[in-house]
Amino acid sequence: MSKKIWITRAKDEQENAKKIVKKYGFEPISIPLIEFSSISYKVPKENYEGIVFSSKTGVRFFFKDTALVEKLKNAKLIFSVGKETKKLLENYLEKENIKIDIAPLPKKFKGEDLAQVILEKNIKTLLLPGPKERRNVLFEILKKHNIGFCRLDIYETKIRKLSEEEKEKVLNCQAVTLTSPSTFKGILENNLLNPLLEKNTMFLVIGDVTENFVKNYVPQNLILKPEIFTFEEMIKTYKSFLAKSVNF
Repeated sequence: MSKKIWITRAKDEQENAKKIVKKYGFEPISIPLIEFSSISYKVPKENYEGIVFSSKTGVRFFFKDTALVEKLKNAKLIFSVGKETKKLLENYLEKENIKIDIAPLPKKFKGEDLAQVILEKNIKTLLLPGPKERRNVLFEILKKHNIGFCRLDIYETKIRKLSEEEKEKVLNCQAVTLTSPSTFKGILENNLLNPLLEKNTMFLVIGDVTENFVKNYVPQNLILKPEIFTFEEMIKTYKSFLAKSVNF
């Protein structure tokens, strides 16, 4: 019997994730823990030399607003975090017929690494569209180096309250995927942490930020993080982990 992996991503990211889980011989359990919704904001009048995208979700919400897309046309350079975000950006740019370079990706999903890429490009003004809930690390570094920026919150993350039926399904999984601290907050708010720990569920995480948050609650031997921060690498890492176990 194949092992079950709980996919906690938002609804619009579930289908591709399920294909990847099946590709490596696992059974996907598709029950989102988070959902995204737009919030009100004012598009700044100023133009910016660079625009920063930290997630695929941010890209999707950005390109829904034609006024924001016009800002992109006046920029010199785009910064993105992660291969999947860059790929989605390239698709949107081609669709909109916008010619603009994308800077080299930072080595890791960390504000410090992204800041280093920005500093190397000598960009003086930045637009940072993204979620209402985010870390301040990048903003503090930009301030330190006197780089002008506009933080523009264009969507928010909400935790889903799972039904009892959904909870029963996820507690039968051998692993859970965590692509952001918000997904783990969903586990906490649904009171699922202790039941998952009692079953020795593996917590598959992407990124140092997510791992550091999860480590506050979960023993290190139940946490797996891939070297390359993509969903597919996370599933591959779990596959390799199981291959070394006599129980697989």
